[in-house]
Amino acid sequence: MIRIPKRPTTSPWILIGDSSWVPACETEGTESIPILSRQSPSMTSFSRLVPFHKRKSEKSCDRTLIHFFVSDEKFRPLAHNPAPYLHGLSRFDAVATPDFSMYRDMPRHRRIASVWANRAIGSYFQSRGIHVVPTIRWSMESDYDYCFAGVPKGETVIVSNHGCWRSRDDKYHFMHGFERMVSVLNPKRVILHGSRLSGAVDHLLPEQSVQYFEPEVRMMKQSRSRNGWR
Repeated sequence: MIRIPKRPTTSPWILIGDSSWVPACETEGTESIPILSRQSPSMTSFSRLVPFHKRKSEKSCDRTLIHFFVSDEKFRPLAHNPAPYLHGLSRFDAVATPDFSMYRDMPRHRRIASVWANRAIGSYFQSRGIHVVPTIRWSMESDYDYCFAGVPKGETVIVSNHGCWRSRDDKYHFMHGFERMVSVLNPKRVILHGSRLSGAVDHLLPEQSVQYFEPEVRMMKQSRSRNGWR
């Protein structure tokens, strides 16, 4: 996980390395989370999700969203300097904001830093003309005072329950946070990466407002099973 010391400027946190890439932008809340710009996207749904570390092998970029629901080490260099990645990412219709880890046993300042980096990098991408879909992440109720900060209301967002849908506690914290996200952000559309919620969100959002995508690792296992692999 990235180590983040304090800085006495627009944010209480700064990433290791050259911070000159961090754009000047308004912030929200006591944690000074950067605020993403409101966008008028040409589309609110996508036909494909592609993980960040596999972007270079993609030839078709139409209706494709790059996501970061992979281990942190696969995209950690973004936190040092996202500029070298602009050209490759600009080929795609949209890029999700980076999903830095947030665990319930992680110190609060580390979880805040993950949200700050998520929005800061998203704001940088927007400042360079890339269409951004905010990734929303929380670990437990104590995150709610900052984990939705910096995201315009009524926009498309992306969330994942992959890896946090195994135990009863995992499901409780995910669903409780999902309900809070909907009430706070009132999203136009939610792109859900992971397990289908089997009607659990029907009372929160219209069915057509949720677009589901299977995790790539699960699709690979299903493909191997269909072809006789175990």
